[in-house]
Amino acid sequence: MKPVRKVVFPAESRLAARLPRATFHDAFEAPLENADLIAAAIAAAALRASPHWVEALIRLRNAMSRPFGIRPVAPLGSVAARDPAAWRPGDGFGMFTIESIDDAELVLGIDDAHLDVRISFLRRPASYLISSLVITHNRVGVAYMQPVRLVHPLLVILLMRELPI
Repeated sequence: MKPVRKVVFPAESRLAARLPRATFHDAFEAPLENADLIAAAIAAAALRASPHWVEALIRLRNAMSRPFGIRPVAPLGSVAARDPAAWRPGDGFGMFTIESIDDAELVLGIDDAHLDVRISFLRRPASYLISSLVITHNRVGVAYMQPVRLVHPLLVILLMRELPI
């Protein structure tokens, strides 16, 4: 099990400029065993390693949020198998869309009427970070984030501890 630590939101992330508008953000760092991995490979490995209980929570989220007009999302682990260097901005990446990509950072996003979510996978020489940023748009978004803000850090920590990268 790898050590994972909560860290200050990375200043070098493309998301850092959005921090003043964020209603939620966090960042976690873990050692990177394979320094040759690019950010897209790290992200694909992380999302595909999503535990079954997380996928069940996403199905529950889809069922519970439908009456509120919140669109359903695909499972986290539904990232297509392809060469990590072949991904481009605008491509679907599981439930997300690629906003920006280079070898060091992949920024994924999903926008809805109630909130916008951004996830950054940032590779450093000996570690990688998963950073999340949410901007809520209305009371539905604020209410939606109440349970998410409790579960999300636990999910990220558990995922990063077990990820063999």
